[in-house]
Amino acid sequence: VWDWKEDIIKMTGGAYGSFFCSCPGFVSHSMLFPLLAYRRNGYDFEGFSNDGHARSNERKVYQILEETGEENSTFLKAKCKLSDSSFGEAMKGLQMNGFVIVSGFDYRLTKDGRKYGWGITRYALPEAIFGDDTESMIDSYTPESAFDIMKKHLMAYFPDDEHHIEILLGGRRT
Repeated sequence: VWDWKEDIIKMTGGAYGSFFCSCPGFVSHSMLFPLLAYRRNGYDFEGFSNDGHARSNERKVYQILEETGEENSTFLKAKCKLSDSSFGEAMKGLQMNGFVIVSGFDYRLTKDGRKYGWGITRYALPEAIFGDDTESMIDSYTPESAFDIMKKHLMAYFPDDEHHIEILLGGRRT
């Protein structure tokens, strides 16, 4: 089961999501706000959407999460009335652009209350998880300064991989 992923999210104060070339991974708390600032590229979701950068399915998902704050993927997909592939694409786009994160996992229970099966992903807006200061924390970085901070951090661990680090951080941006 996926218990350890949720434990890491809770213990570190970081986040998990499809942040890297549309693949899932963890981001430490110290790198989360620079990542969100870089990926949002100075936009809040309304501006991002109004400028034509959000797809219609991304707008549907975001609107529901804006109302609920957090929702598991089964219920979220049903509320949006999206196919598996359309829902998956919308979630990847929202995560890659820094507007949605994975907040945890829900599990089915046996009759005697034991968890079984794969965890059902719970999604949330970062603002719902990290509180009222989230936007000001994100806005404290320009996209350029955020990129430089993350690149410098990763270069300390992988000094010979500058090109790959830039690809990894690139993501889908406006």
